[in-house]
Amino acid sequence: MVPTTNVLKIPRGVGLDEAATLPVGALTAWHMVFDRAGVKPGELVVVFGGATGNVGSYAVQFTKLASAVVIAVSRKASKVKGALMELGADYVVTPEEVQTLVNELSNGLGADLVVDAVGQATWNLSFQLVARYGRWVTAGALTGGDVTLSLPSLYSREVAVIGSTGGTRAELIKLLDLLSKRRIKAPIYSKMSLDRVREAFDTMFKAEDRAGKVLLAP
Repeated sequence: MVPTTNVLKIPRGVGLDEAATLPVGALTAWHMVFDRAGVKPGELVVVFGGATGNVGSYAVQFTKLASAVVIAVSRKASKVKGALMELGADYVVTPEEVQTLVNELSNGLGADLVVDAVGQATWNLSFQLVARYGRWVTAGALTGGDVTLSLPSLYSREVAVIGSTGGTRAELIKLLDLLSKRRIKAPIYSKMSLDRVREAFDTMFKAEDRAGKVLLAP
């Protein structure tokens, strides 16, 4: 039995598959970029993990919804560029290319906001990209959670390091409304039956062109 307080009605026109992408990925991304990091129109935003992650692909959409300039970073940039630009990314680059692009777009000042739910593997690079008075926000540590922070770099640039997790019921209702009005997209790469779980994991970690979620259906 599920308590009625935990149940939300799915609006007309929203499929169950689409709705299934919201409670974790979309809700986490919305809370992270709006409630915690306070993204603003015109800001330069860098999103790590924007290609394959459910959180990242929604973070790309939400920062663009806020009228920011959005750079999505992916090791598979050439293969997922089209999909990420459809979600709202203005630029799609590899980790090796992002520093040059940020410098070019910001006149060397850095990014106003960096969204990094990847963790240890991207920490050093993503933190370096933050401008003075900028914000760095995370809601995940997919590649590990132990990092080294240079305190002089933190306080000399007056950077805000922000943690975020989950979201609120009101935010989830807002997301359902946005999805029903087609102001956001549910990034679904493929759907497989539960007996194909091994294949689903292989797809999630190995598909070169994956941009979105792999769904398992009972």
